[in-house]
Amino acid sequence: MDFRYTEDQTELAEGARAFLMGEATPERLRKLDSETTTDGLWGQIAEMGLLGVMTPEDQGGLGLGAADFALIAEAAGEVALPDPLIENAGVAAPLIAQIDEKFSRAIAAGEHSVAISHTLAPFANSRFSPDAVLIIDENKVSLAKPNSDDGIARGARSVDPFRTQADFDDGEGIADGNRAQEIYNAAAQLGAVFGAAELIGLGVGALNQATAYAKQREQFGKPIGPFQAVKHLLATAFIKLEYARPLVARAAQAIDDRHEDADLFISQAKLSAGDAATFAAEAAIQTHGAMGYTYEVDLHYWMKKIWARAGQWGDDAYHRNRIEACLFDGNRSVAPPDLSF
Repeated sequence: MDFRYTEDQTELAEGARAFLMGEATPERLRKLDSETTTDGLWGQIAEMGLLGVMTPEDQGGLGLGAADFALIAEAAGEVALPDPLIENAGVAAPLIAQIDEKFSRAIAAGEHSVAISHTLAPFANSRFSPDAVLIIDENKVSLAKPNSDDGIARGARSVDPFRTQADFDDGEGIADGNRAQEIYNAAAQLGAVFGAAELIGLGVGALNQATAYAKQREQFGKPIGPFQAVKHLLATAFIKLEYARPLVARAAQAIDDRHEDADLFISQAKLSAGDAATFAAEAAIQTHGAMGYTYEVDLHYWMKKIWARAGQWGDDAYHRNRIEACLFDGNRSVAPPDLSF
C-alpha cells in the first residue's frame, strides 16, 4: 500500500490545519469553558467546506473518503477542537447521505448538526445543542430530536469540559434489519478510525506544548530540554505518535477500499493511537511538573480530551479481543505481505 499523500490531500490537510490553528486557539477554549454560549466558528467551519468533506458531490459536498477526512480529524485533535466536526462530518454525514438527501445537504451547509449515540459510544454529546441525535444499534437506527418528545435526554458532565453526555431513549425509526446492521458497522468503523486520528492529533498538540515549555523552563541555569531525562521522554512520545500515524492511514484507506481486513486494521490503529496519545499526555504533564495537572496551563484540555476519547468507539479490551479473534480464529496475519522475489 502506498502511504504517500496526493497533492490534493496535502493541500486539504494543510488548509484545514492552518485555519484551525488560527481560529481554534487555547484562548477560545478557555472562553467556551467559562460560558454556555457558542461563537461563530461553526459557520466558518461550514464555509471552509469541512462539514461536507465526506458528503457526496450531488448533495453539496466534496465527495471525498475516509483517508482524506482522517487528516482533518488529526488537525482537529491537534488544537483540541471542542466543536463536533468529526462527529458531524466524519460519522453522521456519510450515513445520513444514504438515508435523507435534504438533511444531508443541511449538514454539509452547517444548517443542522447531529450527535451520535452508538453501542460503542452510547452517550451523545449535547454540549453544542444538536438538532438531532442519530441513535444506532445493531437492530435499529432512529433519529431523535432533543427539543421534541422523540427522546428523553439525561445529561451528565464528562471529564472533557466540552462534552455533556446525554442518553436518548428513542426516536423516529429510519432503518432496521440488515440495513440497520450495515449502518451500525459503518458507524463503528468511521467512529473508531477518526477517533484514532483525533487521538494522534491530541498527542501531537500535547507534545508540542511540552516541547515549547522544555525550551524555556530553566533549572540549574539551563533550559530543561537538553536534559537526558526530559529529551528522551519527549523523543519516545514523538516516536510512538509517528509509528501510530501510518496505522491510522492504512485503516482509513481500508475503509475506502472496502478491504476485507478493515476491522483488523482499525483495531490496530485505535489501540496504537490511544497508547501513543496517552503516553504523550503523561510525558507532557511530567515535563511541566506539578502544574501540568492544574488549570493554570492549557495542557489539561488536551489531557482530558485524550482520557475521554480513549474509551469511545471501543476501549482497549474491545479492540484487543477483535485483533485476537482475527489472528487466531480468522487465521490472518498482521505482518506485511511477503515481498520476496
